[in-house]
Amino acid sequence: MGKNKKFIVAVLGLGFYFSACHQQDVPLYQTTIRGAMRSIMQKGDLTTKARLDSLSGKPALYALGAVTDLKGEIQIFAGQPLISSVVDSQLALSQSFKHGAALLAYAEVAKWQKIDLPAELSSRDDLETFLQSEITRQPGLQQPMPFLLRGQLPMLKWHVINWVEGDSVHTHEKHRTSGLHGELREQSVEVFGFYSSEHHGILSHHTTDIHAHFKTTDANLAGHVDDLEIGPGTELFLPAR
Repeated sequence: MGKNKKFIVAVLGLGFYFSACHQQDVPLYQTTIRGAMRSIMQKGDLTTKARLDSLSGKPALYALGAVTDLKGEIQIFAGQPLISSVVDSQLALSQSFKHGAALLAYAEVAKWQKIDLPAELSSRDDLETFLQSEITRQPGLQQPMPFLLRGQLPMLKWHVINWVEGDSVHTHEKHRTSGLHGELREQSVEVFGFYSSEHHGILSHHTTDIHAHFKTTDANLAGHVDDLEIGPGTELFLPAR
């Protein structure tokens, strides 16, 4: 091979190398947060920080949050909204984008990869530890990191907030019990959430690194996840390139 050809091959090789390195450094997603948990808890700020209709027409969009005035829970899975609220003490579900959000976190994830879960992983704390290890292990993952869980969970505790107008004293327990709440057992669900150890008081309470919402597979129930257990067959998905 002549010197010129060797030079061209070398340059092309370096080009492919640096291109691959650059691709590894490019984030797989961009998480956007509107509002903050501490503004709700400490200041009682329940005003609109985002309008959901600005996010319509995005098939790769996943989002969670709280409706303006804390009058419901926001879930968007693959661009499809499922907003849960309480009307006359009964659950009401809306598939409309015509809602405001007092708190909203969202990301567009074009591709997901299935991640094998350790057999011994069963609790929410176990999941937090595992998600942190995946961020460390995989280039392109950053906090807050979106994730999906799918499967028949042994247990899932949930609530749909329905805040009392004029109540200025906010506690975690009052948020959980102001509307509807309950516990699912061995029910098929899809859970969407964000993991971050760096966004306490913004995206999550100080006691947890996860903020997650769910919907049942039949889409008859959706809301905020208070706690969960993971069993055999539960599938975890993280953003992929």
